[in-house]
Amino acid sequence: MRRALGLTFALLSPTALAAQGPDEATFLLRHGRDEVGREHYRVLEGRGRGQAGSTFAVTAEYPARHPELSVTVLVSRTPGGTLTAFQLERATRRDTTRILGEVAGGRLTIRMARGATEAARQLPATGCLVILADSIHTLLAQVGPLATEGGRELTGLYPESGRRISLTATLSQADASGGRVVEVTGGIVGRVTYDSSGRLVRVSVPASGLTAVRAEF
Repeated sequence: MRRALGLTFALLSPTALAAQGPDEATFLLRHGRDEVGREHYRVLEGRGRGQAGSTFAVTAEYPARHPELSVTVLVSRTPGGTLTAFQLERATRRDTTRILGEVAGGRLTIRMARGATEAARQLPATGCLVILADSIHTLLAQVGPLATEGGRELTGLYPESGRRISLTATLSQADASGGRVVEVTGGIVGRVTYDSSGRLVRVSVPASGLTAVRAEF
């Protein structure tokens, strides 16, 4: 199983898809005026094996200086926005946990490897799935292309625990600058903001007290 798991992770690696996607930036995670972490965000065209669609990639590092925790998440979707695969890697100085998810036949198969321990489980791939992880704010930007003016019902999934939450993503009217705002309600309440060019500029989740802000803003 370990060889197969590692091979699939390599096939989903963003470096194999594109050197630079349609959006790429560093986000500063702020608590008030203090910078507590950084998130490196990319949206890439295409999926593994040259298939059409998109790959959403985020790497978070905490604390901002001399990070001791790194979490990387890749999420692949079809051109219509359907989840096809994801991978998550959480690395500390002591160990690394890798999780791979693939959708097939209406089922989501999740494989986890940590040290010499490996496990697998299956879940129903119902609804429109959004992959989430504790401590990563820009993952919430997955709702941007999925949101509608009337509000779209989504399911948020935390692969490490298997926890699911219900979300609604509502596309708001453009602000004065011509940007786009998506309001998120349900299991997470937050706001995802884009500029007039469609670039992600801010993700705020009031309950956490943290805001992810694009570095050049």
